[in-house]
Amino acid sequence: DEYTWGQACSPTGAALAESLSVDRDREGSLARLAVAFSPPDRQLQLDAIQSVDVICVSETHIDIQAMVCDGANGGGCVSLAVPVQFPQPCSDWQMEGCVVQNLDQLDEQHEEHHHQQRHVSSTASAGFNTLPEYPVWWVEATDSSNPLMPAECDYMTSILNEDEFQPELISLAQDSLNQASTLSGVFPTSIQQAKIVKMGPGGMLFQCKGANSPLLNVFSPFSNGPLHSIEAMRAAVLGSVATAGS
Repeated sequence: DEYTWGQACSPTGAALAESLSVDRDREGSLARLAVAFSPPDRQLQLDAIQSVDVICVSETHIDIQAMVCDGANGGGCVSLAVPVQFPQPCSDWQMEGCVVQNLDQLDEQHEEHHHQQRHVSSTASAGFNTLPEYPVWWVEATDSSNPLMPAECDYMTSILNEDEFQPELISLAQDSLNQASTLSGVFPTSIQQAKIVKMGPGGMLFQCKGANSPLLNVFSPFSNGPLHSIEAMRAAVLGSVATAGS
């Protein structure tokens, strides 16, 4: 029931992840755990996190996704997937209660070790209710005024995810990661794998993997987005690929 790069989350884990993600009362706790368990070379700062989400839950751990965006300058975003190991493993028949108990225990332990930062933590997490899950510039293809946009985005995503475009995707994702990583106060990792998991009129969402690093979701906006015509979308995507390959 483990979730790893390239593998789908189990139905039970996915359902529980969705339930935890929409629980507004738990956002502050998830953010604190993401900070506490983020890797040393990519240490997150609580006040730099824009939003948190749960991408999967297993019997032994939970994967928390914390996003930091360059919102002030309209730039890209970096989303770090942080695995959090449970103190006690869970079994399917008591999964939900066990997971919640583990999360509460971990959060209490973190608070005990960092009691001097309680005021900062509560203040920073209080604003989570009003923050979007995606960056402000993101527009879903299905929300475009052009009815052909969803199919076009799916088509271009399929084409660019072919092996021959892997160097260009890595380069595009790396550029966006380098720009956004400065906000989290850490050095960006070197991306070794990249694929487009979503495309919209405003930009692209890459899912990336680096050497000895957690799963990364990297948002890359189009410079003149959101775009409304198919021709403009194709020009923006092809221009990005051409620039990355030069």
